[in-house]
Amino acid sequence: MIVAIGTGVLSFTMFSTWMISGERQGIEFRKKYFEAILHQEVGWFDTINPNELNSKVANESFAVQGAIGEKVPTFIMTFSMTFFGFLYGYIWY
Repeated sequence: MIVAIGTGVLSFTMFSTWMISGERQGIEFRKKYFEAILHQEVGWFDTINPNELNSKVANESFAVQGAIGEKVPTFIMTFSMTFFGFLYGYIWY
């Protein structure tokens, strides 16, 4: 029971810290993307549809945020549970 409670607390902590990190990275990504857009030449804006520029920034920043906030901690948890499950199985049985 203690291991289950510890695992629950640690997984909640891991997911929450990675989600916070993903949010912060998404905000920084939006800032850098906007800064890069502002440094473009005037002719660049003639080739880009201004209506899709906002959605492009939002979609790409959401993809970065989702990758950092959800996929990384899921991979870490899955890998560590598999590794330590096999380790426990080989040691005790």
